[in-house]
Amino acid sequence: MKTPTHTLALAAAALAPAAAIAEPPSNLIFSQQGTLPIILLSGHGGSEQPDDIANIRAVDDPGDIILNDFRTDLLTNKAVTDLQNLLGADVYYVVNDISRRYIDLNRDKTDPGTVGNAAFEDPDAEAYYDYYHNTAAAYIADILANHGGGLLIDVHGQGAVPDTVFRGTRNGDTVTDMLNNFGDAALVGPNSVFGQLETLGYSVDPDNVALNIDPEVTYIGGYTVKTYGSDNPGGIDSIQIEYGSELRFDPNANAWEQSGADLATAVAAYYNTYLVPEPSSLALLSLGGLLIARRRR
Repeated sequence: MKTPTHTLALAAAALAPAAAIAEPPSNLIFSQQGTLPIILLSGHGGSEQPDDIANIRAVDDPGDIILNDFRTDLLTNKAVTDLQNLLGADVYYVVNDISRRYIDLNRDKTDPGTVGNAAFEDPDAEAYYDYYHNTAAAYIADILANHGGGLLIDVHGQGAVPDTVFRGTRNGDTVTDMLNNFGDAALVGPNSVFGQLETLGYSVDPDNVALNIDPEVTYIGGYTVKTYGSDNPGGIDSIQIEYGSELRFDPNANAWEQSGADLATAVAAYYNTYLVPEPSSLALLSLGGLLIARRRR
């Protein structure tokens, strides 16, 4: 990675043993340990009900959303496939197929039942919740140990503004390392993820300008990016992306496919600009010696 400046606390956390990953409770959460410093998460796109979860989440709580972010799982899978093709190596991912009616993986399970914040009602759902988050945490630790930093993309959907993609970094908090290492351009510049999405024709919110000019207001980033963001010891630069419904399934039934392909393009541009390892001085010396030898022939 180019010019990392992580704190001692973060470096120590990166070298700590990764969180233990148990076997998944069933074949409803899919994951992959990659080799690139990129991890994609999708927690709200599933539609399945596990056999052992009977109780849905509290529908009587007006803030307790149970509507799925439809096709964000497909969008994420498409982004993973295309990103791996573009970069020639595997990325990390965790994709949930369980309906939000039974579990909300973007909520804190330790919250004492506050309206709108209950991750699950059925105690049997806890095993799925733990598997998802333990896997994500272990992958992040692996990325930090091997690369010193990276990028987490948490994929969501929204219907309030159907043609728009919203960015959530808790107004820069969850990308603290990114801003410290590379400046505002890494978040809002032409080779940032949202800069690339705008270039590809997407309407983005907020605008790609400094946060003090146009801050995040509507979807600022939820539990996942707050928990794993680089403002935390052992955290990683994390961005929540909220895709409008038209960019997932309406009016084009396969809109999610194009959105996934374009997300891959955007993340690849960010990777190639900010995350590609710089050649070591030894490698540069070796290359220089080879060129000199060739010139002398």
